Amino acid sequence: MKRAITAFVAAGLIATVPLAASTQEAAAVHKQWHKGLATGIGVGVGLGIVGALTRPRQQQVIVQQPAPVYIQPAPQPTYYYSQAHYNYCYSKYRSYDAGTNSYQPYPVGSPRRQCYSPY
Repeated sequence: MKRAITAFVAAGLIATVPLAASTQEAAAVHKQWHKGLATGIGVGVGLGIVGALTRPRQQQVIVQQPAPVYIQPAPQPTYYYSQAHYNYCYSKYRSYDAGTNSYQPYPVGSPRRQCYSPY
């Protein structure tokens, strides 16, 4: 129904454009030029509308993104050392960190190292 109404309106536009152009007050020399121009514009617009209406429509493809999957990181292994180990590392290294069982060697820019004790 919508296509038929649009085609009817387009046909009406095509028919009225040359008529409106021919009723314009213009000099006799330019009257034919205006009439031809209006007819050409009307035909071009009409063919464009009819072509757009009769063109087969492509189906719209809607791509739905899958829901994100959240993966929990693997638990970090926790190592429990004896109190003697902690005491040894604290007494040997001033920069010892018990949480990572590492110390900062010299020079300061070098990576941290693990503390190994005899306990």
